[in-house]
Amino acid sequence: MKKCWINGKTIIITGASSGIGREITRKFIQNNDCHVIGVGRSVEKFQALAQSLGEKSNHLEYYTFDVSEKSAWIDFADKIKGRSIDVLINNAGVLPPFASFDRLVELSEKESGDKCTKLEAVMKTNFMSILYACTYLLPMVEKSSTPALINVCSSAGCCALPGISVYSASKGAVKNFTESLMLEKGYYVGMICPGFTKTDIFRNQRRSMDNKLIDFIATNLDTMSRKIYRGICKKRRRMVFGFDAKIMDGWYRHYPRRSLTFFRDVMRRSHAEIFKDIFE
Repeated sequence: MKKCWINGKTIIITGASSGIGREITRKFIQNNDCHVIGVGRSVEKFQALAQSLGEKSNHLEYYTFDVSEKSAWIDFADKIKGRSIDVLINNAGVLPPFASFDRLVELSEKESGDKCTKLEAVMKTNFMSILYACTYLLPMVEKSSTPALINVCSSAGCCALPGISVYSASKGAVKNFTESLMLEKGYYVGMICPGFTKTDIFRNQRRSMDNKLIDFIATNLDTMSRKIYRGICKKRRRMVFGFDAKIMDGWYRHYPRRSLTFFRDVMRRSHAEIFKDIFE
């Protein structure tokens, strides 16, 4: 185990039972002897993760609740009150199907009986959960000698795309909220903007993701989680990972108007099945 500021720290990680959250949980435990308090929804996935850690399984404890509910955060904060917490990593997120806004409203009404319920769920899971976590947990974190906060945003927070209007809005809120905290706090606050990574976050898609363009730009989970892990270990503040994320971030900052139409046209001309509900 190399000397690193995060060695032996106690970390809360949301969305820790699958995808990027699971992989960085594994790395912090195996490489840095951290104690990770995982937050997620699936007991079975947490049990599988603990089993995969072998003799270090005691470095993982977990709580299952819906991060979009404020009352659940209040209960969680009460359960760990008095504990020594060093780092908070807000990673949990949900991605609705790629579709135009009108189509998303239609799907929300069809699935829940209300035009806005599903859309509100995206905002609450992706942004409000971070607001709740910071409200109720940062006072604990800030008692540490090495407090740290890392929020997982998205390339969609750097540059809006058609078909993910509500998701982009939620991640834009995460981006601006995190950047404000970077200016306010006197300790390490980091923001991660991953590009297209094939994880469980795409489980809600209604159409096939098989496409040459997507295969070309997508970063595999192992590579993405390794980059994120190393970025946190180096205390990087703004982390944009993935070929597509770097292109979107760079082009939007230099050509904000042209980049929007350019990326829209690329998506349209890809003829990817997953984008059909956007352009039809």
